Amino acid sequence: MTTLILVSRADRASVTIRDALLAMAPWKEEGAFHGLPVRRYGGFAMAETERLHLECDGIDAELRKAGVPAEVVLFASRHRAESGKPALTVHPLGNWGDAALGGKARTVVPTAPVVMGRILRRLHAEAAGLKHEVTLEATHHGPWLDTPAMFVEIGTDERAWADPDLGTRVARSLLAARTPSAGDAAPTLLALGGSHYAPRATDLVRKARANVGHVLPSYALERGVDPATVLEAIRATPGCQGYFADAKQVEAIPAEIKQVFTALELGWWQEQDL
Repeated sequence: MTTLILVSRADRASVTIRDALLAMAPWKEEGAFHGLPVRRYGGFAMAETERLHLECDGIDAELRKAGVPAEVVLFASRHRAESGKPALTVHPLGNWGDAALGGKARTVVPTAPVVMGRILRRLHAEAAGLKHEVTLEATHHGPWLDTPAMFVEIGTDERAWADPDLGTRVARSLLAARTPSAGDAAPTLLALGGSHYAPRATDLVRKARANVGHVLPSYALERGVDPATVLEAIRATPGCQGYFADAKQVEAIPAEIKQVFTALELGWWQEQDL
């Protein structure tokens, strides 16, 4: 099967990453998708769309019909943050609550934790010497797909989105998605609690001590999460063995959420367990 990189022509960072990918490997044009080229290199396909990524609900099904099936979809994207802090980010797709930014309400998209770990670890290596923080983000927006997917992003402003050096570093990280690494055999977990940028889970993935599927932050728990969505997130995380959280965060997890893990015999993992 194919690892698909999806480029949005409406996204400046996405185009920057595309240009870097084209410069670093001998991609061959093989067909088209909605009039735009589909290119292949090794086990990768790269497709383009005029739409913003958030507007691409079901685009994996559209691509299948166009003869471009994928086992995982990598959205090459920009990242915005009110803080303006420079960052390179990776995150799964879906919504713990309302669908304010695409996708479906209270619905998550399948994840690919091992692939996400490979990319995040390569991003950390690529970011050496940069001011950019490399981090996981919480599950927080669409689009909705039925194929495992993740966003890989350049933050945080127009200058960064157009930076060819950042585009090259992210492009090399995307191409690490199919390369086996030492962290592939690490336990696969959901990350619960903490902030939007999940620093402790990020650190565990960076050190190859865990692979993370969905990330359920404290602010989402405080607003209220349907236990059925948590169950869906577990089922959408291949090989899920439990959840990671620190002791204070565990105290704040509602009983009905803990019961989901108990019913599936998935336990609480702490840093000392990894």
